[in-house]
Amino acid sequence: MALSGKTAVVTGAAMGIGKAITEILLKNGAKVVLLDMNKAAGESLVEALNKEYEPDRMLFKECNIKSDEDFKGKTHDIGKTNYKCWRYKG
Repeated sequence: MALSGKTAVVTGAAMGIGKAITEILLKNGAKVVLLDMNKAAGESLVEALNKEYEPDRMLFKECNIKSDEDFKGKTHDIGKTNYKCWRYKG
């Protein structure tokens, strides 16, 4: 799967399925915006991924997707995205 030049947004990106999706997207060349409520886990993941991938291919934003206001506020400046991977844990 060639995703070079494509941008994806992944919610719940710091752990579990979201983390696995993030890693698959990066391995296949995508740029990824990682959204998660867990700031410490998100920043730690980005720090680890920066050692394996180019740092300009990922961006972490602390975000509570249960809040429309927070979600819109954190994603309004992302620009065009090719893929969105929403994971809702209610």
